[in-house]
Amino acid sequence: MSATRVTPQQLFANTRPEELCILDLRTTAEVENERVPGALHIPVQELSAERLQAELSQRAGDKSTVYLLCQSGRRADMAVDKLAGKVDCSLCIIDGGVNAMRHAPVELERSETPRRAVSIERQVRITAGLLILTGVVLGFTVNPGFFWLSGAVGAGLTFSGITDTCAMAKVLLHMPWNR
Repeated sequence: MSATRVTPQQLFANTRPEELCILDLRTTAEVENERVPGALHIPVQELSAERLQAELSQRAGDKSTVYLLCQSGRRADMAVDKLAGKVDCSLCIIDGGVNAMRHAPVELERSETPRRAVSIERQVRITAGLLILTGVVLGFTVNPGFFWLSGAVGAGLTFSGITDTCAMAKVLLHMPWNR
């Protein structure tokens, strides 16, 4: 199953967010800081066809199309892969995610006391950088075998860039601070 794509400007040109079935796939911390009014929230790591169907059955209104929303679009692609052929509705990715919605004709709800959520992409860069730095420092000071740590992280980043998948991001999504 492939999903259609729509820009926030196209989607909200004549429609309010409350009239649509929008599924926010971001972490709880991200949603607490900034959210689309009336959107469902299921973090992508917790998403399953059964859970989505249960949430949709409780929701009133048109559920023929579910609009998938994340920060930039990558998690929406992951959700389409998870839901392919398993749900009774069509899926549509909101191109550019929340980043693009900031320029759309829709007002996002923002928390009065925002949590300092660090995006998954930044967490991956921080973790990869620390692992590489640790491998280099330990390689020079303890044992040259630690240089392999830096090489392994570099290889993982290269693989991630080529395949557009990221094992480190999948691991970080399960960390307590991302729940």
